[in-house]
Amino acid sequence: MKKSFSINAITIIGILGVLLGVFWINMSLDFPKGSADGVPGAGSFPIATSVLLIALAVIMIMTSIREDKLYFNFREMEHENKLALLLTVVACVAFVVLW
Repeated sequence: MKKSFSINAITIIGILGVLLGVFWINMSLDFPKGSADGVPGAGSFPIATSVLLIALAVIMIMTSIREDKLYFNFREMEHENKLALLLTVVACVAFVVLW
């Protein structure tokens, strides 16, 4: 039996975790990594935390793909609920952009 691929909520959260980890690594590359005597600098902790976040998010994605549980089926939602969800997402994006 061929298993169909479906993206569930845990997969989406895992993808967002990977993107957040990559963003944190990108932002922390400007920080000093350490001093001349080997003491970790301001950039060490954010990079280590980001690598841990990415690793956990990848594990989350892999386990959610193995599961065949669908938490959220957009196609079976009523029209009013789809509209409310879309407006919520648009409002959140607009808030972040305008902030």
